[in-house]
Amino acid sequence: MGDAFYVSHNKYAEVNVALKAQLQKMDTIMGDLNGTLSRIEIASGGKATPLWEHLQQTWNRSYEEMTQMLRMHVDSSLIVAETFLHGDDAGARVMT
Repeated sequence: MGDAFYVSHNKYAEVNVALKAQLQKMDTIMGDLNGTLSRIEIASGGKATPLWEHLQQTWNRSYEEMTQMLRMHVDSSLIVAETFLHGDDAGARVMT
């Protein structure tokens, strides 16, 4: 009866796998974009630096904040799934 208490959480684990995959895909795309943007100074021979520097710094801060927030939300979703599983396990122990 130990596993008879298991509750299906509507494929929540699959959602988290897909969420992690999309985060990784987004990281790749944003990393490529960030790399391209960081080379503007080189491509312009340094002439665009006075115009571009402030925008590059703003982009870098925004990029870091967005990445941290997305990772935090993915981690939170994984923690919720783990909490559900521990709750199921605790419920099964009570029922046996």
